[in-house]
Amino acid sequence: METFLHLNLVSDIPPIKWDLADNHDSGSKTCLELVQENQEMWHKFRKAQVLVERAIDAVDAANAQLALGGMYVSKAQTQLLAWEEAEKSKEDGGHIKGTFGRVVMHDGFLRDQAERAQRKLNEQELERWKEEAKEQWKVFNNSQKAEIMSWREEKAHLATLKQKAPPKPLEV
Repeated sequence: METFLHLNLVSDIPPIKWDLADNHDSGSKTCLELVQENQEMWHKFRKAQVLVERAIDAVDAANAQLALGGMYVSKAQTQLLAWEEAEKSKEDGGHIKGTFGRVVMHDGFLRDQAERAQRKLNEQELERWKEEAKEQWKVFNNSQKAEIMSWREEKAHLATLKQKAPPKPLEV
């Protein structure tokens, strides 16, 4: 509603007075009259400029509303088309149309899918085994490090007592 009000304001702009350019009697006017006439013209110009700016803003707002409406219509059309396709699919009993159904049910395709699934399971099992081996290695390695640390402590203790230390345990 506001858009139409703003557009009506543009019609309130008075027509351009082209005869002012041809008016040669400005020499008979006083400086004060010329200044007043100039101020009046400037005031009308500013009023017209404000009205034009408002009209431009109203047009921009209308364009934005139009774009939003277009997006809404497009979304509604897409949803309606999807709903209609789903309804058609229900009417056909949910069967896959065209040759795609034959491709999906072909022995070669099914065999490839089974092999792919088996490879994925094998890879997952291999990853699990790797993780278990890492955990076992950490346990083993930590026990080796603990043995060496206890030997060093014992060696340092025996060195303070001036006794001979046993040989260093072998690292695996």
